[in-house]
Amino acid sequence: MFRSVALSAVLVMSGLGLLACPGPAVGQTGSDAECAALDVAADAPPLLPSGAHLVDNGSWVLMPEETDPWSTGRDPAKVPCVQADLLVEEVGNDERWMSVNTQNCGYATLSQPLLEDVPDCSTLLVHIWYFKFLAPKETSVGYEIIVTVGDPLLDGGEPLLRVTGDTLPDESGLIYEVVQTKRAYSAGEPVYYHVSNHGQNSWEFIQFRVM
Repeated sequence: MFRSVALSAVLVMSGLGLLACPGPAVGQTGSDAECAALDVAADAPPLLPSGAHLVDNGSWVLMPEETDPWSTGRDPAKVPCVQADLLVEEVGNDERWMSVNTQNCGYATLSQPLLEDVPDCSTLLVHIWYFKFLAPKETSVGYEIIVTVGDPLLDGGEPLLRVTGDTLPDESGLIYEVVQTKRAYSAGEPVYYHVSNHGQNSWEFIQFRVM
């Protein structure tokens, strides 16, 4: 039942969106003012088609701790997830979600290559569903979700998206976040999906796409 509700939310949300503003060539950076100026620039790079997907949910790879950018600061109380904790779910309408089940673990970083070049000042959507957390009160100490592209140390170490909470949500919910890129990205750069939490639930990565 929860998954049918989540899928309904996906279908509603997918009809909403913002146009990405074009940007400079890959490797350059831009400010909000530069993004606005490029809206009328004759030589601006072409936009990616609205709705263009930037990852394939069947291609996520669990990163080993030795190459995981966030492993250094990992809470030792959080057991790293293993391959058995991951599942690619077929949810209908040719949709696939990547599920990270934290029943037996509390920490995972997944990665895959970016599918498209993304100009600076692009507007992107990150869409993740989570289920109700089940955990003893004393272990309910919060969560962190990160989605970003490229070297995590760039842009002052600030990822494209970070969602955190000091306590675990009592109900299932939807992360539906619109973000604007601070630099351009090249196809093939690593995309990271990082999950860190105490508690039994699962995180369903639905989509990362152009608005």
